[in-house]
Amino acid sequence: MRNAWAIVAALLLCAGCLRPHPTEKPESARDYFNRGIERSAKGDYHNAIDDFTRALDFEPTYLDAFLQRGRARLQIGNYASAIDDFTKSLVVRPDCADAYDGRAEGHRLRREFVDAEADVTRAIGLQPKRTMYYFHRGVINHDAKRHTEALHDYNRAILFDGKQTDFYLKRGQCHFDMTDFRKAAEDWKIACKIDHRLEEKYLPMIRMAESRLPPNQ
Repeated sequence: MRNAWAIVAALLLCAGCLRPHPTEKPESARDYFNRGIERSAKGDYHNAIDDFTRALDFEPTYLDAFLQRGRARLQIGNYASAIDDFTKSLVVRPDCADAYDGRAEGHRLRREFVDAEADVTRAIGLQPKRTMYYFHRGVINHDAKRHTEALHDYNRAILFDGKQTDFYLKRGQCHFDMTDFRKAAEDWKIACKIDHRLEEKYLPMIRMAESRLPPNQ
């Protein structure tokens, strides 16, 4: 899931929502923030964190700078500081669903599953139509070995968006962990149909799952 945060930054740049300032020397909070986004998209997280920090020096309540610095810190494994950034985001804007979701990821990576689930559930309460929040809660429950709850969230995510391969891959793994090998194989087949590049890795896993089925299935 950490790679998803890098994708967020890259998509923002590609969509033209956030463009790096044309000058080489940043002169404002926005300049530093935009350069931080550009660096995050390139995987240069340490320098991106420095830029987001400089942006916050200019503008201490810069919500997006807290969020992006938190996401960059997740990428480098600095989970405690990331959680702190998302908490500061909530001081600036208490109803920021992305801050709850980001903090949930920090807690998950620290294996603090109760706190992680509580935070992402708050995010869902604020924005109940955000598909990824259900997926993230599914991953949290899956990691915590609460498989039934994880399946419920994966099902909700797929109901909202049936084109995301990660949703089927994770649900398939959850079925496999619950020894429902038929459903595991079915989900992995769907993912491979959506993206044929997955076949090299998952076709052997599909065959393995199917080999464990009783003869009449």
